[in-house]
Amino acid sequence: MRPVNKLAEAVKRRREALGLSQAALAKLAGVSTGTIGNIESGMRGRGDQIPGSIHKIAEALRTTTDDLLAEAGVKKITGKRRRYDVNVEHLQPPLPNVRAVPRISWVQAGDLAVLEDPYPAGAGEGVEWVDPAYGPYTVALTIKGDSMEPEFRAGDVVIVDPAIEPQPGDYVVARNSEQEATFKKYRPRGTDPEGRRVFELVPLNDDYPTLRSDQDQLQVVGVMVEHRKKRRR
Repeated sequence: MRPVNKLAEAVKRRREALGLSQAALAKLAGVSTGTIGNIESGMRGRGDQIPGSIHKIAEALRTTTDDLLAEAGVKKITGKRRRYDVNVEHLQPPLPNVRAVPRISWVQAGDLAVLEDPYPAGAGEGVEWVDPAYGPYTVALTIKGDSMEPEFRAGDVVIVDPAIEPQPGDYVVARNSEQEATFKKYRPRGTDPEGRRVFELVPLNDDYPTLRSDQDQLQVVGVMVEHRKKRRR
């Protein structure tokens, strides 16, 4: 049995033990009822995909992410992390009420799946200061290439939260089966004959192709929550 199906059993078993409906669990976890329904039915994209909101769901179920995923047979839920050892101890916040998040590489972005621990600020190529209300797993990425021009240009920085469920029109970071990351616009396209979610990743530059999850084995690993543009190039 695939881990995603064992996860379905674990979530349902714990939810029912707490006397919660799917809607009640969704409200506690801050996700949609459809997200809980998809998890419990084993319909979470392709293969062994684990939802990015799993840590919030585990907390709502009064357990830990590790314990919940252990029931699904998932022993390691993070990809390899390349550390850059950025010294952040001497850094001072430029404004009050902000916190540091790592600006990671696209190689690291391809490793993102479900995070058992937040990336420490020193694990990236640099640091960005963000609203502390963003999720604990929030990271920053520097845009490369021209596939999202004219809205996003090389050198722009996007702040990405892996815990957010994508909605139509969101800009997302996704990875393919080779763990290569890309940044595109999210467009849902219903479900396939097996009930799995189908979506497209759309470039803003017409010179690049649209990708489909039922053809390219895509997994959304984070949703953009902020875009920082350079005013001059």
